[in-house]
Amino acid sequence: MTRQSDKIFPFIDKQLASWSEGRLRFGQLNDVLYKSLTVNGVEVKIQFNPERVRSATAQVTATAIKRRQCFLCRKNRPPDQMYLSWRNYQILVNPYPILPRHLTVASARHQPQFILSRVTDMLDLTRFLEGFLVFYNGAQCGASAPDHFHFQAVEAGHTPLERLMDGYATEKTTGMGFSGRLHYFSGKKKSILRDTFETVCREYENSPDAEPMMNVFCRHMHGIWELTVIPRLKHRPECYCGVGDAQMLVSPGALDMAGIVVTARECDFRKLAAENLTQIYRETGCW
Repeated sequence: MTRQSDKIFPFIDKQLASWSEGRLRFGQLNDVLYKSLTVNGVEVKIQFNPERVRSATAQVTATAIKRRQCFLCRKNRPPDQMYLSWRNYQILVNPYPILPRHLTVASARHQPQFILSRVTDMLDLTRFLEGFLVFYNGAQCGASAPDHFHFQAVEAGHTPLERLMDGYATEKTTGMGFSGRLHYFSGKKKSILRDTFETVCREYENSPDAEPMMNVFCRHMHGIWELTVIPRLKHRPECYCGVGDAQMLVSPGALDMAGIVVTARECDFRKLAAENLTQIYRETGCW
């Protein structure tokens, strides 16, 4: 049987064949450096990826967002960047990848990053992209385009978080993760998953008009959806604003919270150790 997600691989191949800039950056993934650190008993991967400096240093204040053109709107994208339509979204090859087959799934309309009314879309997208981990950066939790709604997706099997999800699926339980108190739930009925997600969100929301700070992950395997929510305390740790040797430009988004910590500067890659990574997770996640 042909899977719907089989459309994705030819799309990615066609895009990289025709887009030299994207092809170059995906090729550079072969040369990124990695090291491993153990945090709360879980092995976390640290990646040195200089191309991610734009995301690490992105200004996401309301004033800064207002001044720049939205890079997810179709009219502002590179001419060579193709898209694959899915419902009211456009699936794009991410121009600054962290992992192979890294996708951005942007709303066709310019609308703010706000997931509460779109969790069913996330579930359906994950079924369409079976074999991928779909994730969401909250507007204050790693999204460099908080003014334009989007998901991201990477081919499954690369993140330490997925190994935790495998354990939860086997044990049929929820529990503590390396990045703190995470919420894991699974099932076959979208309505139950949606209601459970909304219940978790109400536990953390500060006001009815603003969603809680969080990163959300979803995958679909063997007819079952799995959702993981990692509540966030803040976007960037204290060391981000440090001076001189005290500064590390570590700006955690969803993949960082999932155990792929991206550093855009070699000095940060060399300096990052289990102790200061633990502190970063404490400040930005819920321990």
